[in-house]
Amino acid sequence: MILYHLAKQVTLHTEPNGGSLFISHPQRIIKLSSGGVVALGQLCGQDQALVSGIDPRIKEFAVNLENQGVIVRQFPPMSEELLPFVSIVIPTYDRPQKLISCLNSLLTLDYPIDKLEIIIVDDASPIAIDLTNLINQTDQEYLINPTSQADKTDQIKGVTEIRLIRLVVNKGPGEARNHAVQAARGEIIAFLDDDCLVDKDWLRALVPCFQYPDVAIVGGCVEAADLTNSLGQYEQGQSPLFMGEFQRKVRKGSAVSYLPTCNLLIRKTNFLALGGFDPNLRLGEDVDLCWRVLDSGANIYYLPAGVVYHDHRARLLSFLKRRYNYGQSEAKLQGKHRQEKRQLSLFPGHGYLMAITIITTFLAGLQFGTVKGLFFGIVVLFFLGFLNLLGQVALSRYRTKAAGYSLPFSQVWRATRRAHNSSLYIYCQHFSRYYSIVPTILVLPFFSPLFLLLLFIHSWPAVVDYTLKRPAVAPIYFILYYSLENYFYQAGVLNGCWQEHNWRPLVMDLTNVKGVGR
Repeated sequence: MILYHLAKQVTLHTEPNGGSLFISHPQRIIKLSSGGVVALGQLCGQDQALVSGIDPRIKEFAVNLENQGVIVRQFPPMSEELLPFVSIVIPTYDRPQKLISCLNSLLTLDYPIDKLEIIIVDDASPIAIDLTNLINQTDQEYLINPTSQADKTDQIKGVTEIRLIRLVVNKGPGEARNHAVQAARGEIIAFLDDDCLVDKDWLRALVPCFQYPDVAIVGGCVEAADLTNSLGQYEQGQSPLFMGEFQRKVRKGSAVSYLPTCNLLIRKTNFLALGGFDPNLRLGEDVDLCWRVLDSGANIYYLPAGVVYHDHRARLLSFLKRRYNYGQSEAKLQGKHRQEKRQLSLFPGHGYLMAITIITTFLAGLQFGTVKGLFFGIVVLFFLGFLNLLGQVALSRYRTKAAGYSLPFSQVWRATRRAHNSSLYIYCQHFSRYYSIVPTILVLPFFSPLFLLLLFIHSWPAVVDYTLKRPAVAPIYFILYYSLENYFYQAGVLNGCWQEHNWRPLVMDLTNVKGVGR
């Protein structure tokens, strides 16, 4: 049995010979035949849908609508007796105090303790973890009954096992997790990092996804554990571990294309069938696993209700080093998944708009000087952008009427303006993350107005993000961290491409935005 409901931004308009689905963002219309309206009624009757033992064509229809964000799958709570056995896997390396905090947070979990085990994998820490000593430093909720085996087994409240696996050679978190899964008894494996704290409802929120056999992976929200410093405040909404506030179906090339292993649950059978994590990847192993799961035909879901709190790096150098390493891993990932490309949708006319802006800035700078040249270029950018927006609104209204629909000007204006602004933001974001270093360096010694324009384009996404999200960090720090993060990530990408002799991370698949009436 599968439950659905219409997405928040979708409304259904029925007609004598069919109907239409109106999606507000991005604004578009999906025409339905009379049979499609009937099928949607079966899927979303009374705003909810039951798909069980019905026509396979309707199931395929449901998958298509869900992939387009038209309907949303529901995951009702599971009864106590149906909850599966879960093995929580925590790889660790030389961070005993963080591990103790993590274990203390697990004591608060609202989950049957007879359906839970914890497996700690010490990835060859310089000072080997002593489980008994470790447990004695927790909140004393653990009742320790060690065995004489190499993998020690202790009891939390006399029921839930904690086991320690000690690796002699450091193999990285992916391979450490592989060892744990081989020893795990649970049908569901819950991966957690040693620098994370869990919400008490963490498992209750995520485990119900597995009542559907097509779901292989589910993950939840990763929030910052420490908001007392400016870097932690920045990471709260900007961390690559944070996947947003809304439920998503994970799909390649979408807003959420993978889930991080610091908050990831997977069926043991799926994990073993795919051979686990690639031991050759010390970074990006979570992306690789998710993509292989998707290639196998299974589904992955992101549910923000399943929260863990991650101790983000509070020191700037370690923060930037991590971003550099993330970028460096892209080339190796793209080498393994050669069919994958970054996708960028072009809003009509924006290619010409950017080209004219750059040329105008260059010529105006030659004529009027640095500051006036930059100002003139930005004015041209916004003026031509506004004219382009008006033209697209008129075109959208024309196409909508030609299709037999009449939408208010204000509605078309808002939707088209949002698509226009979102596209400009995404262009600047891609430039900032992948392409800003080389052109900025090239124009710096020769032409200041163009350099300032590139700097403006690089920083614009940070201004937009700060305006929309209103984080606690001061705006100057937010823009600084954003710029440094993208510069270091991009440097990692370039170095990774050079080392792997693979420049695919810099290649984009360009497509056109489809608007109303298309």
